[in-house]
Amino acid sequence: MSKHEDPIIFEYWNEVGGTLCKEFKAVQGAETHGPRTLDAVILLDGPRKKAPGKDIALRDRDVVVVQAKAKRLSMYLMGQVLFSPMLIKRFHKPRSVRSIALCKESDPILGPLLISLGKRVGIRIGIEEFPDTKLSQMSETPGPNGRQMIEQYWAQKGGTLYTFPNWAQKGGTKNKIAGQHFPHAVILPGRTKYKKSKKEVLRLEDIPKGRRIIVLHANTRPRLGMYL
Repeated sequence: MSKHEDPIIFEYWNEVGGTLCKEFKAVQGAETHGPRTLDAVILLDGPRKKAPGKDIALRDRDVVVVQAKAKRLSMYLMGQVLFSPMLIKRFHKPRSVRSIALCKESDPILGPLLISLGKRVGIRIGIEEFPDTKLSQMSETPGPNGRQMIEQYWAQKGGTLYTFPNWAQKGGTKNKIAGQHFPHAVILPGRTKYKKSKKEVLRLEDIPKGRRIIVLHANTRPRLGMYL
């Protein structure tokens, strides 16, 4: 979490009250798995104060899980908002849990999808917008090492590879309302094995109906994270 997320977390906390714990460790790290730290949790039934994680217990409490990004709602934030309350339910046994996405602005495609997915898995999800917050510059691209991982996977699978940012929704860069949601790469399986030019864009309408595709996201950290 960058410094740009702090103001919107505090602003949201001022609205709902309760006990705020920033950087709450939902899962401790071990040899078999990494730690899972959440941007914040709020105990709605607690006194209005800040508290370190070691001083609070979530069992049988009313908990709000907060994940924040000072930018438009993205698939990365969606992953955190979906999985964070599941970890809290599993390891901390709260009485109730709600998950909140704090962002600069929502998205008319991803927002309803996120809330719908939450209902399917029994998680109450809310999206709060803070349009006046300073935009975070955090990158969501795979980076050089991530691109190398994608190339290696493609070399094994074959097919036609479209790498970031050679993917766009219908409307391409002109789609200002919904923004652009980029997988790191897309493979169209087939006998041909080659890499598309950076100038070429794969559009959804260009994929033959019923065609199988492989959507790739690369994480260069040692273990799977909630971004994915």
